[in-house]
Amino acid sequence: MPLINSAAGRPLPEGWKEQFLDVLKTTNLVSEACKVVGIHRPTAYRHREQDPEFAERWQEVIESSTDVLEQICVRRAAEGSDQLMMFMLKARRPHIYRENVQVEHQHNHVVGGEVVLSLTDGRQPIDISAAQRREAARALLAGEAEEDLPEVIEDDAEVVDGEAA
Repeated sequence: MPLINSAAGRPLPEGWKEQFLDVLKTTNLVSEACKVVGIHRPTAYRHREQDPEFAERWQEVIESSTDVLEQICVRRAAEGSDQLMMFMLKARRPHIYRENVQVEHQHNHVVGGEVVLSLTDGRQPIDISAAQRREAARALLAGEAEEDLPEVIEDDAEVVDGEAA
């Protein structure tokens, strides 16, 4: 019994997987490979899930095309694209170049009738109220500089009327 292209309700073309992978190698686009072969994308993805050998070969094509893209990126970064260079460095050495932020929630407590969230940024504990979180989020969305963002209440600061004293 022939395999059925479920969306179209017709048999799949003979040798479609080989042709699909060949087109994928050339275009790097699943949708284009499907169009050339005459199948629907869900059919290709379903067969990838059900056929480990096909899935492995598909992944090899993706890895190979990613290597080519990476070579292009390295060349363009070396030719003067600072932003692309930073993306490449972040990808290759994330422990050095990626913004690594770790925030741990310690506890909530009430200060002046408002719930305050205690966090640590890996260096020292900080307290920040809901109002301060909302203000910081609005400032970030508005594109304000980091130095314009509201200050947080330090753990040992005295709070008077919602302000650190």
